[in-house]
Amino acid sequence: MDLKALKSQAAEGDADAQLELGFCYAHGLGLAIDKQEAAKWWRKAADQGHAAAQYNLGICYDLGLGVAIDKEEAVRWWRKAADEGHAAAQYNLGVFYGLGLGVAIDKEEAAKWWHKAADQGHAVSQRMLGACYGNGIGVALDKFEAAKWRRRAARLGCHAVAPMGISSRLPKEEVRAFEVCKVLATQGDADAQCQLAYCYFSRIGVKRDRVEAAKWWRKAADQGHAEAQCRLGGAFAERLNGVKVDLLEAAKWWRKAADQGYAEAQFKLGDCYRSGRGVAYDLAEAAKWYRKAADQGHADAQFKVADYEKDSALAVKWWLKVVGNGESADKALLALGECYQTGWGVEMDSFEAYAYFREAGLSNSDPWQKIEELRGCLPEEYVAAVEKRMSELHLTHKAGRWAVFHHL
Repeated sequence: MDLKALKSQAAEGDADAQLELGFCYAHGLGLAIDKQEAAKWWRKAADQGHAAAQYNLGICYDLGLGVAIDKEEAVRWWRKAADEGHAAAQYNLGVFYGLGLGVAIDKEEAAKWWHKAADQGHAVSQRMLGACYGNGIGVALDKFEAAKWRRRAARLGCHAVAPMGISSRLPKEEVRAFEVCKVLATQGDADAQCQLAYCYFSRIGVKRDRVEAAKWWRKAADQGHAEAQCRLGGAFAERLNGVKVDLLEAAKWWRKAADQGYAEAQFKLGDCYRSGRGVAYDLAEAAKWYRKAADQGHADAQFKVADYEKDSALAVKWWLKVVGNGESADKALLALGECYQTGWGVEMDSFEAYAYFREAGLSNSDPWQKIEELRGCLPEEYVAAVEKRMSELHLTHKAGRWAVFHHL
């Protein structure tokens, strides 16, 4: 890095250079660490409307880095960045509206900003938005929307409150997120207790401690928190999760959550009845709970329902639902390919079979023999068109998104 050139560009008013020079001062990159200088250069860029600099300056005011702590000023700068579409700023605004920091508590505003960030693929905002819909906080209660946003967050690896920090360059902010959670959890907030358990379980701002995780999940579960009940059931079902394995306890907690309509718990309870773990073996009960979860959009449950469905046409409809969800889709794509290849539940169609097998082959090696078999009996132009489509889909798969492919 040419610091002399960077300083010159920053002095001439280049906003990007001012942003980078601020980073250099904040993290000691070729310069002595100087938080005041960092804040000074970020302010210069922020005054020019640079969203990332506005976001960073908001962090400075939030934490007192190079400036006096001023939550209202933090909100002011984050709002400027958020209005420019900066997802992390939108997330932080949601947090501050939710906690009443620098602004009056406004759950609707919190949900609004998380929604804006979630729409951009911000995983933590997706997780928070799922919690909002699941509990009717700032939005109308909607379990289906809750499940949808939680699944999107989970696909991006988000299971807990994430840190607020300067463009992810201040790792200590994970600790701050943990501390905020702990304060609320000790005050008896069930959502915070559940999130705090995630922090302990997933090393978010604190050393992993599965005993502590189970303890906080139990506190939230005892208040009737469905997600915590489901997680506590999972802790009892598996080793090394902070409690002694007890399949009866696992089934008990999953039932409590399932009775509240929590889809993952309904699916787990279905598995219990299917295997006779913690409950008496009962395939009819298993099917009942799988169906409840499937009706809420739980992809694994939908696959189970399709697998057990005796009506071939209905099974195809369920597999299509799984593909639409994007989770467990490889198995469903393979199943649909088989249906079109054999004419089970649909009209036999080698073209459709090839398309489904080929999409499944993006991340699964199982269908390649079938693909080669079909390729030899299909028109070359059709195969070429499918291959072109697959190359486009491959890019979206790598980006962590799911692109549904049914027809050319």
